[in-house]
Amino acid sequence: MLRILLFLFVAVELLAHAIPALALELTHRIPESVQRLEIRMEYTPSYQEVYGRHEKRVPLREWLFENEAATVSGTVSRSETRIHFDYDWGWMDDWTVSVASAVVHKSQTVNLSGGSGLELPESGSVTGLGDTTISLRKALFASTTWFSVGGMQLVLPTGTAGKAIGHSPNAIGERQTDVGGFFRFTWYPLAPGWRNGLGLRVLSQLKGTRKNYRGERVTYYPGNRREVYYNWSYEVDNLFFGGELKRIEQGPTTLGTSQRNSLFADQGTLEVGFGNLTDLEKHPLPLPWQFRLSWSKYLRARHVPAAPTLGLTLMLFL
Repeated sequence: MLRILLFLFVAVELLAHAIPALALELTHRIPESVQRLEIRMEYTPSYQEVYGRHEKRVPLREWLFENEAATVSGTVSRSETRIHFDYDWGWMDDWTVSVASAVVHKSQTVNLSGGSGLELPESGSVTGLGDTTISLRKALFASTTWFSVGGMQLVLPTGTAGKAIGHSPNAIGERQTDVGGFFRFTWYPLAPGWRNGLGLRVLSQLKGTRKNYRGERVTYYPGNRREVYYNWSYEVDNLFFGGELKRIEQGPTTLGTSQRNSLFADQGTLEVGFGNLTDLEKHPLPLPWQFRLSWSKYLRARHVPAAPTLGLTLMLFL
């Protein structure tokens, strides 16, 4: 009881001082016919700034319009809520099929003027299903203290709500199909409850089309994306503690004849949680579960929102 009260106290403190949050990239072995469901909520309150091309905070308006920013005056603010659903199914002992998507709500408040000849964004909100990722992974090598998996991903453009205008519209989904692959390595030091992980993910962004702010339908080509991470976690008496360092890189994004500088972010994440997974090592359970609270901080970043985000995760094994 004391541990649960301590966790709730920490959770309230983090809610009051939230900084950018994402869940840890943990890899779980999924035996044949076993299912895992992860539900994660991420909320980004209203923000008016992003980290610009020089890693400094700049107004969202300036970032959206770039070359035409001098002709547009006023403010733009945005907020966003995402509820992610990640489902894993043990197809065979060595093969796992995963499907991931999210219900997304975006809101935008605009107070702009000027921009002769430009199609300025409007205030409003949009809600809908985001893009869907289908993954197939295989267990590659394993021992009593470590294991590795590798696989491929296909991103389907199921997010279609809202008008996709400009390189970062107040709309849902990228409106194009992407393909990628990943490799993950997990090992357990010679101490109960400890786990470490390394991972690499590459996503090849395929070409699509969308409108620019002049109302012209042009080629849209986001740069290829790469992610590398290291994480650790410790579980004892059904409590969870973890941390992660991640580097995210994405090549320049092309929209018609304009090109945006590459995106990157160095991100540190900490996570706390509780559940009954420690008991699962002792005896079978009817419903293994874990609840986690995540928070992160950008150590360095470019072309990402300068806004706090809180992450809450519920994981179930079915």
